[in-house]
Amino acid sequence: MRPSRVRPLLVLSLLLSPAFAAAQTAPDATPVPKDKTWKFAPRLVIGTEYDDNVFLLPASKRTDPAAPSPAELISGRYSGMEAAGDLITTVSATLAFRGAGLRGRDLTITPELAYESYARNGERSNAAFGVSVEQLLRREGRLRVRAQLQPGYFSRNYLADAVDANVDGDIQPAERVYARGEYSESDLQVDYRRRLVKAGTSNPVGAWLLVGAGFSDRTYDAPFSARDYSGLTGTARLQFDLAHGMELATSYDLALLGSPRTLQVILLDEPVYGQDLNGNGNATDLNARTVRTVDRSRVEQALGETARFNLSKATDLELSVEYRWRTFTSDEPFDVANNGRRDHRMQVGVETSHRVNGIVRVFAGGVYGKQNLNRRTDLGAEGAVDDYSKLRLHAGLRLTR
Repeated sequence: MRPSRVRPLLVLSLLLSPAFAAAQTAPDATPVPKDKTWKFAPRLVIGTEYDDNVFLLPASKRTDPAAPSPAELISGRYSGMEAAGDLITTVSATLAFRGAGLRGRDLTITPELAYESYARNGERSNAAFGVSVEQLLRREGRLRVRAQLQPGYFSRNYLADAVDANVDGDIQPAERVYARGEYSESDLQVDYRRRLVKAGTSNPVGAWLLVGAGFSDRTYDAPFSARDYSGLTGTARLQFDLAHGMELATSYDLALLGSPRTLQVILLDEPVYGQDLNGNGNATDLNARTVRTVDRSRVEQALGETARFNLSKATDLELSVEYRWRTFTSDEPFDVANNGRRDHRMQVGVETSHRVNGIVRVFAGGVYGKQNLNRRTDLGAEGAVDDYSKLRLHAGLRLTR
């Protein structure tokens, strides 16, 4: 087993030990039947989404993948990136097994398989696997463990090297060498939900609290190990159940992600540093090839608000907004893409769903997001994510038994 797969399991065991111990020893005055036949409930979700910016390109680069310049064709800048926008079909299947767990309360084990198919950018199609284990506790509490694995995902092309063919010290666009950036990703999470206030005739407002922690790991294929990261994650959510089926939820997410300090090929302007970075005897070259240490470690935080309304007995409407901010912690002097980087993303969404019958529910919605950096973008010519905007429109149906 790879070390990157072992670390999440160790962290998860530490997180779960106190929680399960508390669940087993908690006093319970209400007897619960211990004999319960295992049942299963399948669910199938089929959806289609239009994404107008799958590679998170800035506005000035949206047309480049479909019509690359001669220099971009030579460098491989957009190889495998056929179009900025795409139509994505997703199929997700789960099978929930429910039976008696701790003290006879429901224990649900749910494996999941999902596949995304991209109509234009076929190399981006991918599969993902997951499993969740959920144990009901006293006072409508719930303990849940989730694990997810995405074996391969094509992110975009990044700068892998540069060849100064004319030996002039300045790397031209056609002298850059880009390669496919593909990674595998795994996530493990444990969360605990508890009812704080029960809604009733004397108290029309109910309240729930959810807290969780986890571990995330992303590993890139060679030659992009400098883009790897892993670290602890945390989440907290406070939900209010109001009259007429209305729900309000405030969430906060935190990720402490560490990335290796690794040498990488980058392009720098020598006059900015007053140094001969490429070893050709002068300090005047622009876009000089150099190999320097980079560090993509960062702290990610997100604050979100969701409101859900019952428009009718069969139709729901959900509105959401999320603000994410990231602080990169690199102090490497030549790491121009990450040293001092701050970015902010605002995202708003809407979704409506309608229950056709006891088995079929249809849904549709959209999400719009925009990210801004605190600096001139794509420093080092490495192909990193810049300022961007992104619109996603989706529709589909859920089949449950």
